[in-house]
Amino acid sequence: MSSKESVIPGNAVRDADYQQHLEALQRTGECPFDEGVWQRLTPPEHIIHIAGGWVLKHALVPYKGAAAHLLMFPTRHITTPAEFNDQDKLIAWELLDV
Repeated sequence: MSSKESVIPGNAVRDADYQQHLEALQRTGECPFDEGVWQRLTPPEHIIHIAGGWVLKHALVPYKGAAAHLLMFPTRHITTPAEFNDQDKLIAWELLDV
């Protein structure tokens, strides 16, 4: 199991199937946003754009009633925005314009 800090918040569960999915990830120590993991979990049609080590994609389990539920994340493991470098900040803003 990985020693990485989990990035899965306790309030992320929206239904029983999704809860099982998140629990399985936590048991393996995988972060759903890390390189290799997100590709395995994401259907290609959910990917909107990839640039500079960042991904913009549709959520696997969107919030009910949401017109769109998108995720934007770096592919290297970070747990807080305080870890963003200047390049991350630029790319994140560029993804908002896709």
